[in-house]
Amino acid sequence: MEKHYWLHRASYEGGLVILEKEKKLTIGYSDAASNDEMNTALASKNYDSFCLAYTNVYNGNIERSKNNLWRFVVEMRKDDIVVVPCPWGFYLPL
Repeated sequence: MEKHYWLHRASYEGGLVILEKEKKLTIGYSDAASNDEMNTALASKNYDSFCLAYTNVYNGNIERSKNNLWRFVVEMRKDDIVVVPCPWGFYLPL
């Protein structure tokens, strides 16, 4: 299977600290993670249901970033490479 490269900005509170200390990427969608409608849509990889659930969870406020969550959960694969920009350069969590 072909590897893909992803750019992931971890600029929200604590994102880079968690990456550096725990070697975990955080994606910053905690409201979506606790929503059953959202979890069902993502698990079934149903984009239309996902869009509806996302709009319901965020009241349309961050509509622009919904595709980031979709790609992270549905399109990324285990062996893909994630590049994270950091103040000192780039971080490649391996």
